[in-house]
Amino acid sequence: MLKPTGRLFPRSISRSLFSPTKSFLKKFNEMIFHGYELEGKIIGVAALQLLNEHSGNIRFVYVLPEHQRKGIGTSLVTHIEAEARRFGLKYLVIPYVDINANWAINFYMKLGYKVVEKHEKPWGYDLFFKKAL
Repeated sequence: MLKPTGRLFPRSISRSLFSPTKSFLKKFNEMIFHGYELEGKIIGVAALQLLNEHSGNIRFVYVLPEHQRKGIGTSLVTHIEAEARRFGLKYLVIPYVDINANWAINFYMKLGYKVVEKHEKPWGYDLFFKKAL
């Protein structure tokens, strides 16, 4: 059976999983990771990053290729939206979506997210999406 799980990486062990810069580690520790489990294996993941009392980011939405297009990504995002509402957040942002990632752009737009910013980078642009809760 498919089901969203709770926290995927407890904050106490996240330091041992990665050795990034301190600023990335700080941001990573601000996120609440959720996994999607099938038969005891994590097949999808997404994170909620709380920014302030009104807003948060959805980060690192990923589903293993062999499990894509089965509603798992949608389930993860809607699960995070529900959690964000429980925290009292008013809106969520999905930052840094590459302009060439048409599948991701279509996915987020289907879920009601709108493009609110476009950031230039050396090889193109990143889009930022936003949705009111």
